[in-house]
Amino acid sequence: MSFNPLDLFGVHTVTMSRTVQTPYGFQPGEETTVTGCFVVERIHQVRAKDGTLVASSAQIAMPPETHISMDEETLITLPSGRTGRVLSVARSNPSGLPMPDYVEVSIE
Repeated sequence: MSFNPLDLFGVHTVTMSRTVQTPYGFQPGEETTVTGCFVVERIHQVRAKDGTLVASSAQIAMPPETHISMDEETLITLPSGRTGRVLSVARSNPSGLPMPDYVEVSIE
């Protein structure tokens, strides 16, 4: 088992909520708290799920066991209090190499 930098540098906690359809339109659903994250708030270009280039204002490295799907509209609240919609999700899979395993999420 290799060293995972999130064990040392995962100092942030974020809150995820998937939007749900209500009679009043889409609303944030049940919240899930994810600890052991590392958040960087900076502008970075990423590809959205439809393939277009969009500006992401924050990137989050999350523990590998975090379940997040692009099939649902997911909102993430950062430690700064800002909330953004998930634009892209990338999962690392080191396949036995001594590299960290994590989930990278970019939000608007």
